Amino acid sequence: SPVWPKDIVRCLHDSIIHYPASAAKKITGTLDTLNKQLTQSGKEVFIYELLQNANDYPRKIKIGSETKPIPVEVEFHLTDEFLTFQHTGDYFNPRNIAAICDINDGEKSDNVEAIGYKGIGFKTVFLDNDYVYLSTGRYSFRFDKSATDVINTPWQILPVWTEPSHVPTTIQDIFNRHPNDLFRVKFALKPRDSKILTDRDRGDNYIDLFCSVFETERVILFIPNIQKVSVFLGDMAIPAIVRENNNSNWCVSKLAPVGVPESI
Repeated sequence: SPVWPKDIVRCLHDSIIHYPASAAKKITGTLDTLNKQLTQSGKEVFIYELLQNANDYPRKIKIGSETKPIPVEVEFHLTDEFLTFQHTGDYFNPRNIAAICDINDGEKSDNVEAIGYKGIGFKTVFLDNDYVYLSTGRYSFRFDKSATDVINTPWQILPVWTEPSHVPTTIQDIFNRHPNDLFRVKFALKPRDSKILTDRDRGDNYIDLFCSVFETERVILFIPNIQKVSVFLGDMAIPAIVRENNNSNWCVSKLAPVGVPESI
């Protein structure tokens, strides 16, 4: 008999929720430590991790004897309550789902083309957020700190099946702006302090953070499968930030002869 997405998510949920108390406490502590270490260089790390997620799973097309990735488009939407992220790459498969519900994503370890091959960076999305929703294909679930009152539950890897109709209307409205088969992976993040999203009086607000990250094209230049990134603010129909990865505008020049050792 077929195994349905809902069954897979519930199986993952049940296996994690039944961890022994000592193991759950240890995993929870490990997740907290990882988050602190991964974001030491700056809060914007989670943006890079989401971009890497889009880069590492493009759809592919066969041209003659070659299989080539289809350039990926990315959209971020900043609203009063949520940050949404969606991309036109490939749907998550069961291995991807299992990997995102784990601490160390071994699913990428054998994929030399994956930038995020170490697989732990996705957990940076939980730095400011206690709610992260994912919709891809027939999968619809969330990581939600408030979904369980069991002490020391590693909720950051605990998937909770969520019917699309039960998702806040703000998220539904954004996700429904395009045909369902265009943006195949969709995330919604809800910060525990919503003011961080749009309150520019705060030094760590997301509007300034995104403006800084996408000040130039250099961020997506080194994420080769991403063609375009758009950032929307509030109800704006036109993105406030658009960055396109046009490699024809860039070149790599040879170093001038300054005595650099051959080994270097």
